[in-house]
Amino acid sequence: MTRPNLLFLSLADSNDRMAMSGVPFYMRQALQQHYGNVEAVDSMTAGVTRVGTILRYSARLLGRRRDPVANPIVSKMIARNIKRATSGKKYDFAFVGYGHMIAAYLDLPCPIVYATDSTASLLSCYYPGYAKLPPQVKQESELLERRAISNASTLIYSSKWAADSAVNDYGCPPNKLHVVPFGANIDAAPDEDTVQQAIRQRRQKNVCRLLFVGKDWERKGGDIALETVRALKKMNIPAEITILGCEPPDTIADTQVTVNPGLNKNIPEEAARFSQLFLEADFFLLPTRADCFGIVFAEASAFGVPSITTDTGGVRGVINEGVNGFALPVEASGTDYAACIAGIYEDADRYKNLARSSREHFNSTLNWDAWGKTVTNLLSERQDAGNA
Repeated sequence: MTRPNLLFLSLADSNDRMAMSGVPFYMRQALQQHYGNVEAVDSMTAGVTRVGTILRYSARLLGRRRDPVANPIVSKMIARNIKRATSGKKYDFAFVGYGHMIAAYLDLPCPIVYATDSTASLLSCYYPGYAKLPPQVKQESELLERRAISNASTLIYSSKWAADSAVNDYGCPPNKLHVVPFGANIDAAPDEDTVQQAIRQRRQKNVCRLLFVGKDWERKGGDIALETVRALKKMNIPAEITILGCEPPDTIADTQVTVNPGLNKNIPEEAARFSQLFLEADFFLLPTRADCFGIVFAEASAFGVPSITTDTGGVRGVINEGVNGFALPVEASGTDYAACIAGIYEDADRYKNLARSSREHFNSTLNWDAWGKTVTNLLSERQDAGNA
């Protein structure tokens, strides 16, 4: 049987495990494995950098700010580049993995699928950097989002939080959208025996080991994470934390805090170290202030590590309360996080059950294989309906 053909489009390099947290890379791999033949267009941004620079500097001369990528001029250029690069080729679907600026003006003789984790409306008042953007930039982003949602025949969101915005803020027909959680961005999850052995070994240690992963110290709640460690010590629970991906703004003179600025998953040795840090951790702690999903929570679940985080944004799309972790209120303090962790850590059976159900949730839901199968079924149904 002939496999269907799919055009994969993303502003990030879909060959890079680090670009956009690796989501385009693993999306493309999953679609190639489960759906059909996948072709990516890498020349879509030809000329965009030069035009973006001109737009940025001309706006600066006028005392304004312009987004050098997310504006209608650049969006139309990207659409033209894609149409030129795919001329004469036939695809069953064009799949846009992130990027409303790609989907907004895309004009191809095949249905468009748009997959993402948020909307312009949500971001404009949620992430600090977006909230500070000038009105004109927000208006242009809103225009592109509205066009992208209208232009796509199928929309796939990673959480109900994002999907609800598409309906409530943009009038998207509910029958066009689907909620499919993203998976863990790891090439090969540890096998069951390795995870179960790691869970048993954790309980043999006399220290509660926490892992914090994030590039943005402030947005990811770094200060609250350190406050949590101090609160655990006050509760007579020996605790230590490894900070991966960023450096705290101030020097930390604490032997219980280890800082690792980052590991590159494209390098096998560093990817192995990344896995080892998770296998050794008792909890993944991320008191995030803003997140559209949180791929790293899926990664923690893959290693049987419960996540303790915040009920914000699209986090509920990946955290199943009491199954692979807990999401505390945004106003929760380090003392609150410590109390949550202590209640689990001091009950050996409760910890083991939570760690094991975290891994089970990864096995059933939070992996790209499951995502690929679900999306393939959705596309096949759309294709069958179109051929009926």
